[in-house]
Amino acid sequence: AQPWLAEVDACVEGLVVAAELRSIDFIDLDKAHLALLLGSAPIIEESYQIDSEEIFIVVNEENPVIELSRAQVSGLFGGALRDWALVSGENAEVKVWVYPAEDEVFQAFAHTFAGLPITPEAHLAHDEAAMLAALEADPYALGMLTGHMSETGVRRVFRVAEVPVLVLLPEVPSSEAISILSCLEK
Repeated sequence: AQPWLAEVDACVEGLVVAAELRSIDFIDLDKAHLALLLGSAPIIEESYQIDSEEIFIVVNEENPVIELSRAQVSGLFGGALRDWALVSGENAEVKVWVYPAEDEVFQAFAHTFAGLPITPEAHLAHDEAAMLAALEADPYALGMLTGHMSETGVRRVFRVAEVPVLVLLPEVPSSEAISILSCLEK
């Protein structure tokens, strides 16, 4: 949900927001005004879908590959395809980038490609900003980004999924949280 933090900032109107990136397993709504989540939420009554977000496989904009098939994406991330020449690219080694397993974008990828083992040569990006920086820096890099983050410096070559953007509220939400939710629902 990191790309959505700017949307939250635009809605807080002078309130101090302390944003923390956490796995859904570590969100304690009793100690937070709200939580923002990409994908499916744990079963709680106070969850609101404010939008949806697309997840894409992306390459550096200098990479000649225009589009990848599902089988090609599986082969590249799984390590069976290690050279761009095998997917109509240049003769160069593929540099795969992924997120930690608990990351929401990676979870959407893992759901779409259930059971796919990731190549042990994959590089790890701790968040979307790091992923974008790695992809922009290397013409042979391959990774995954949300639609919010894949607008410049990279090319979308495969649509992984569209996931809901959810706001989770505690059982008794604060007036500030309700105000932010109303703004985000625009």
